[in-house]
Amino acid sequence: MLDRLGIWTLARQGPVVRLTLWLGLALAAGGALHGALLLAGDGLSPKSARTAVNLLLFASALLVMSRSERPASAFGLAIGDRWAPHALLGLALGAGALVFQAALAVTVGGWSVNHNGEYLGAIGKAMAGVPIAVPAAVVYAGFVAGSLRERLGPGAASVLAGLAAFIVHAALADPSAPGEPVWSAASIGLAIALAARARFITGDIALGAGLLAGVLVVERFVRKAPVLTGVGSAVLAPDRVLLPAPALVASLAEALVALTALAPAERAEPGRARLSPAFLRAYPFATMGALAPIDLWLRVLTRARWRVGAVYIPRLVVTLGLSAINSALSLPERLLAPILTRRRRIPPPVFILGAHRSGTTHLHNLMSLDPAFWAPTAWQVMNPHGFLVSGWIVRPIFALFAPWRRPQDAVAFGLSAPAEEEYAVANTTDLSPDWSVRLPREHHRYDRFCFPDRMTKRQRDRFGAAHRAFLRRATVGARGRTPLLKSPHNTGRLALLASLYPGARFVHIRRDPEAVYRSNIGMQETAHRLFQLQDPPTGGTYADRFPGLYAQMETRFYADADARGWAGVAEVRYEDLAADPRAALGRIYDALGLTWTEAFDRRLSAYLGRIAGYTPSGHAPLAEDHRRALADALGPLLDRLRDADARPAGRPGPAPAADRL
Repeated sequence: MLDRLGIWTLARQGPVVRLTLWLGLALAAGGALHGALLLAGDGLSPKSARTAVNLLLFASALLVMSRSERPASAFGLAIGDRWAPHALLGLALGAGALVFQAALAVTVGGWSVNHNGEYLGAIGKAMAGVPIAVPAAVVYAGFVAGSLRERLGPGAASVLAGLAAFIVHAALADPSAPGEPVWSAASIGLAIALAARARFITGDIALGAGLLAGVLVVERFVRKAPVLTGVGSAVLAPDRVLLPAPALVASLAEALVALTALAPAERAEPGRARLSPAFLRAYPFATMGALAPIDLWLRVLTRARWRVGAVYIPRLVVTLGLSAINSALSLPERLLAPILTRRRRIPPPVFILGAHRSGTTHLHNLMSLDPAFWAPTAWQVMNPHGFLVSGWIVRPIFALFAPWRRPQDAVAFGLSAPAEEEYAVANTTDLSPDWSVRLPREHHRYDRFCFPDRMTKRQRDRFGAAHRAFLRRATVGARGRTPLLKSPHNTGRLALLASLYPGARFVHIRRDPEAVYRSNIGMQETAHRLFQLQDPPTGGTYADRFPGLYAQMETRFYADADARGWAGVAEVRYEDLAADPRAALGRIYDALGLTWTEAFDRRLSAYLGRIAGYTPSGHAPLAEDHRRALADALGPLLDRLRDADARPAGRPGPAPAADRL
């Protein structure tokens, strides 16, 4: 609805408009929340109000950033290769400053150490400062400072980010809290300004987030224990707390001035969001399988003998915890939806086929603009058993952690974006090659599901039942529109899908094999690290296996297409689609007998205008050994592709008998 009202066009305007939109969204949501509580006869305590407003500011900032069509790195959300040392350094600096202040308060400020404090209980409460610090760094040091940087420069942008934090925290201050609320807000504002300045110097947000976390952890520990007792200096620790101390404000101000004056030249912002592979490997909140049923996870992990790398244990804990919660919430839907939708008719789909990184996502996004089509969303494929009813409970949580651009290519992403139904198959069965990404040491068990002739009849039946069951549930509300499905793994399944859905049509997209291979190597270093729970075996990485899988899937596709005389099958080159999307789509529509409508034309024009500035990810040229491995694996397929490139564009038609694979 906001798209139709043109609200999100404001996110693509200048910094003042963008920040105004951010505050407007936060205020509107906060007003709605407050009004609902008043109608319910309840109100917000100062502490609850502060928490709610900060959450709304964070969520609103993520929304505006995601719709700005700017790379996340423009808002400081890049994570460099030295993210861990930077975060630890920031944590040490922030914590060290407050520990030093507390030591001064005891040594020369007249305070005493409270030996009867609840120190063990305060540790957990203090650690809550970390999840508070990270969103604050994202909002102020990232979003606000990043929005203002181009117009005002890094120094002024950092100061204004701190000023914004000061105003918000001063307005939300609890008058009954220890210390002077204005001094507390000043300390927070200066810490934010320091975090923003550190973000501009290092090029990522890790140092600033660590700095804020260190300050908040020690401050909360001193306050919650409590550490200080007696009567002492109000300059160092008024009312036995550190944050509202004038001495801290002075120290932070001096540090900001010194950092601004002595810091090296600002580090250039990367051209698109950059997330260190080491960070992606350790990030615990990213797995497309977190909402798969817990019984499926336990079965798959038991078969893998629970071989999970130590670095992935936090990710496993988060995944299984979310899976267990979602399994309980979605159980009624999981049991009843298949019964209630079993007679639902599925219109013959249009399938987009092609190897990974061949342009299938771009083609899917373009064709899904046609109102005649329906495409499954990322939320539906992530939560195939719970998206109809119970999923609305957990969706807001996932929305906060979902990236708005894919790490492998910075293509726009969201829970409502078109997505591969293969994830739904993987999240309902153990019959998908996607499990090879999650458990790469088990690839020998799952890669074969790309090829129906390597599956048993029972496995093919189970695959077909799971695929149809998902479409029956997902097309509720689709009003009879044609399903538009895309999955690179379907490239070798044309014959199976045609038998499951009589009348189905297929679009195959192909791309220069060397470019495909280079891009898949890049995908292994980015997206796969977010999902895996094991390090791949030596010699059995995805990059090692891909040439063989690529050749076999494409060979199987051409054999299946030739067998049916290319009836209901169209083919397009990625290079043609990228150069002239309208002409390439027109040939696809002509070949498949699809109708090009005015509504589709308008949507297509608007979308092409929005992505006009997008540039594909660059990849290093292939090493000679990789080039030879690719050529050896593809073999006669290379001749077939060269022959296809030499033919005029349009419906491909069957290959000569001598060229068939």
